[in-house]
Amino acid sequence: MRSRLAAILGSALILAGIVGFQPASAATSELFITQSCLADGRLEVTFDWRGNNPAASQQWLDLSLFNNGWAPGSFLGAGPLDPSSQRLAWSGLQQGSVHFVRLNQLLAAGVWDPSPTFTFSADVCGAGSGPGSPPQEPSQPDDSPELTRILAPIDAAAIEPSATQAGSYVVEARAGLPGGCARPAGYELTAAGGEILVEVFITIPAEPVPCTLIYGSYDVIVPLPSDLAAGDRVDINGTILVFTP
Repeated sequence: MRSRLAAILGSALILAGIVGFQPASAATSELFITQSCLADGRLEVTFDWRGNNPAASQQWLDLSLFNNGWAPGSFLGAGPLDPSSQRLAWSGLQQGSVHFVRLNQLLAAGVWDPSPTFTFSADVCGAGSGPGSPPQEPSQPDDSPELTRILAPIDAAAIEPSATQAGSYVVEARAGLPGGCARPAGYELTAAGGEILVEVFITIPAEPVPCTLIYGSYDVIVPLPSDLAAGDRVDINGTILVFTP
């Protein structure tokens, strides 16, 4: 089923499916959706839009079940998408529920420029791919996205005495998880003379997938070499610590 959701700007006319308006320079003013049932019973929605700025540095398509002004942590975002993109297929949506959707583009000046908020009711798929089959709960994809391993942002770090081994020291750090798809992925330590390199890793999807846009963090404790001496430098993902007994 294909439907068109459009923002009518500069007019008192309100179309069904529109719950907000932005200036004409917003990320997009027209959104088209096509809904289809996949063979495994999942619902796939294809979004097509117009009016985005190809000179933007990036754009995201945000999706939510809540009409709460896009409160942080309450929606999923697919991106960053190429600024010239005007189509995205999203599968596994919650069937039979009202969804809220917007496009959000980051302009060259570092300013976010969101579209109006559009809304649509998700179809209900049956066990097969055609309409009219008994409804069922949406299933989740069997395959996980390909992951890439990157250095984690370090929000805080310090050299502290070990709580488990007297006379030894550790680096206690708080590593960031930028988005709901980020996961801790261990650490590596190399030492040469008075220079110690600690690399703390996380994994993120290699390609853009829907993830909650909420920043998390976790604690990391890295034991330091037993011959640690005063003045030794510890580099943990670019944060430099100097050991002072």
